Amino acid sequence: METGRASCAHRDGCARCRAWLAEFAAVDAARGHALPRPALTTDFDRRLQVRIDALARPRLRGELLADADREYGRMLAALRAGHRWNTTANVLAAVAVAVCALIASQELLAHWASWPPALGERDRLLTLGAVGMAIVVSWSSRRGPPLLAR
Repeated sequence: METGRASCAHRDGCARCRAWLAEFAAVDAARGHALPRPALTTDFDRRLQVRIDALARPRLRGELLADADREYGRMLAALRAGHRWNTTANVLAAVAVAVCALIASQELLAHWASWPPALGERDRLLTLGAVGMAIVVSWSSRRGPPLLAR
């Protein structure tokens, strides 16, 4: 309240602020005249009164149950749509992983005997074991807690 009085007192004493206010009022009036005037339909009052009456009267048990059933149906439809998309994406990802694993294992087994001599038999088995463990852990992570966390 005090800030408003101080603003009015400043405006009354400042010629620049009074000029700005007059320009702003002119622009405001011009825009107000340029905007279209919304016209209400002839049955607006009747439709508004019907909506108010519907909100004011207590709803019957059957109406509430029908509303709940409609909402339940909409939620199930939304869940099904999301479930279909998730299932499709998971299947495509699983196929891609399986194809890549098959290609990698074929290449690995094809070159198994020709690995550098610096890698002994023990190192080759450890490498193959590490790859196998990585595959098992990644597979099990979709089925619950990872095997290493148990």
